[in-house]
Amino acid sequence: MPDLGDVRALSFDCYGTLLDWRRGVREAAAEVRSLVGADFERLEREREHFDAELGRGAYRPYRELLAESLRLAAREQGREVTEDEARAFAESMRRWPPFADTDGALARLATRFRLAIFSNVETAVLRETIAERGWRIDVVVTAEEVGSYKPAAGHFLEGLRRLDLEPRRVLHCSVTRYYDLAPAKRLGLATAWIARQAEEWPAGDAPDLVVRDLAELEQALR
Repeated sequence: MPDLGDVRALSFDCYGTLLDWRRGVREAAAEVRSLVGADFERLEREREHFDAELGRGAYRPYRELLAESLRLAAREQGREVTEDEARAFAESMRRWPPFADTDGALARLATRFRLAIFSNVETAVLRETIAERGWRIDVVVTAEEVGSYKPAAGHFLEGLRRLDLEPRRVLHCSVTRYYDLAPAKRLGLATAWIARQAEEWPAGDAPDLVVRDLAELEQALR
């Protein structure tokens, strides 16, 4: 593990890293009548593909991308999700659950570091989540605010500006290489991979730190 003694702030992806994105998607999709009997593992995989594709275009509110990605993934299985069903699926994001370690770890880390969240969701959705969970977050940057989606650099540049810190003093923590760790590393931020699925890091520049969850992150930063 490298020397992370210069780190003064931790930035996080939210959905997937702090909140259980996969569980939220599965449970919300299971409530869609048009998807009864669908292959949900395939649906989840293909929805993520379409989500990434849609995010490369001009900015639109994330609830629109989430709804459209579900409809496109459903069509791959010959199913047609209605607009109302897709909208309800997207709105369910507000109640997607945190991982069991998230609340306690963030509370303890907030006593030692400034905390930030860089997220692709809309500002109101993220702030509602933060307030409901009681998280102490110093800086929030959303796609709605910067007009682009990660992995574009907007979140990271704006986050560094608001934190008023050099990149090496910020440790960006995420489950995803594509959306978070690769662009953060290119900009000089320290990076921590939260490998919640116990995956192996693919070929390429490795993150500065690899942990399985936020409890291990806390331990590594002591």
